[in-house]
Amino acid sequence: MKEAKQDHTAPQTPPLASLLTIRQTAGRYPFTEDALRALVLNASDRFNSRGEKIQGNGLDAAIIRCGRKVLLDEHAFVAWLARGRKTNGTAAQAGA
Repeated sequence: MKEAKQDHTAPQTPPLASLLTIRQTAGRYPFTEDALRALVLNASDRFNSRGEKIQGNGLDAAIIRCGRKVLLDEHAFVAWLARGRKTNGTAAQAGA
């Protein structure tokens, strides 16, 4: 009898241990809770009152919302920080 192949194409979800609240993230990284809430608020693209698109900061890939609860995927948050460091580092070197 042949065994059926399992389909492993289901979307990967982060382990629960890597999900942090805003308060927990502020305790582990050099950001205040208010600064993190501002980053979450400005994470995705949005439009101003004139209909012009305002680009988000890209953090939306690390945000998980469940009702009012906002969780951050720690691994995605650290990757987002690293991307910002690379971007800022190359911009600083280009101007020098």
